[in-house]
Amino acid sequence: MAIALARGASVVDVATELAVSPHTIRAQVKAVLAKTGTSRQAELVSLLAALPMTALGLR
Repeated sequence: MAIALARGASVVDVATELAVSPHTIRAQVKAVLAKTGTSRQAELVSLLAALPMTALGLR
């Protein structure tokens, strides 16, 4: 979910892809923000961009 958002997908796009409501995605984003100590989605994207691709399961 966070990776899809980082790639530019909207909350509605991710919700549709995962067959859940946009509210569920927003709640999950809030939980991820809290766990990572970030307060904005842009901060989370920056944090993800700084990780090695293997840490994100992309290689």
